[in-house]
Amino acid sequence: MGASFIAVHHIERFLAHKLVASSPSILPRFYSTSTIITRRHTRHIQPLATAMPYPKRLDQETVVKNLFNDIDYIISDCDGVLWLEKNLIEGTPEFFNKMRSLGKKIVFATNNNTKSRENLLTKLNNFGFNANLNEIMGTSYSVALYLKNLPFTGKAFCLGNPTLCEELEKSGIKLVSQKNDENYIHEDRLEYDRIKIDPEVEAVIVGMDYHLNVVKMIKACSYAKQVEPHLLIATNKDSTFPAAGGLIVPGTGSYIELIENVSGRKMISLGKPEKFFFDCIKRLHPEIDPSRSLMIGDRLDTDILFGHNNGIKYTLLVGTGVHSMSDVEDCMKNGEDRLVPTHYLTNLSDLNQYF
Repeated sequence: MGASFIAVHHIERFLAHKLVASSPSILPRFYSTSTIITRRHTRHIQPLATAMPYPKRLDQETVVKNLFNDIDYIISDCDGVLWLEKNLIEGTPEFFNKMRSLGKKIVFATNNNTKSRENLLTKLNNFGFNANLNEIMGTSYSVALYLKNLPFTGKAFCLGNPTLCEELEKSGIKLVSQKNDENYIHEDRLEYDRIKIDPEVEAVIVGMDYHLNVVKMIKACSYAKQVEPHLLIATNKDSTFPAAGGLIVPGTGSYIELIENVSGRKMISLGKPEKFFFDCIKRLHPEIDPSRSLMIGDRLDTDILFGHNNGIKYTLLVGTGVHSMSDVEDCMKNGEDRLVPTHYLTNLSDLNQYF
């Protein structure tokens, strides 16, 4: 058992194997480098050819009107922008409903893999956003699209929440059972000899799991050693996600780092900031033009980098979630230009006064 837990070296990220030629719009293209930013460290991001100017604050009518007159699409993150867990950020439904009335197309694009598109639609409309399913893209759906269009027909291990597992099974993915795994864990010991690894597992999918335990992690690390690189899949690599009360909640990215370090394998990510996630959005909105689009988010290493990776002309950081202008200034000092937004705003609802 111990041999499967020791990483002798790290392998480079692999491109996905050739997919179905008839589905070019959703072929995965892993060109970008994900980062994890915290107050303590920032991983290197290759700087842009020219340094980004200091973000413009959207607090003047002329600046606001010039930006919104130049866009057709608004892509927005959810957690930390629209709400914090169950708490609505006041004024955000009014903003998006006004944008829709002005003819702007909306896409709610989230790395939250604990919600299906249908779950997100219910939450959005309970809060008054008047959304429709075509406006929603999440990572549980992008993973299902990826596997469906390989096509993948083998067994998979999923470390994740019930929603993610249901989304995969709905797409025809066969998941190995994890029933009774928690019974191997005791107060003073772990029954290693009872943990069984299925040799037929050909894919590993990792998302957020509120019932994470050591047996699940052991299985994830062990399976990671036996699958092909393009089938070692992370829904996203957010190291944390925003929560009320100043809590720091470990996100899927924290699981990924552990699995990568233990297994010596690199996982591919199918959420923001990767280009594949934008390909999934284009599947729903083939007419979207990045040069006439705005990306709104609260994370520099997912939302803002997603904008840069996909040529989205404008990126707006809001200060209601994970990162703030002090983080932006740190990135500018370190030459991390791809993490610098074009615009900044304390709260998205501050824009309502201009429309």
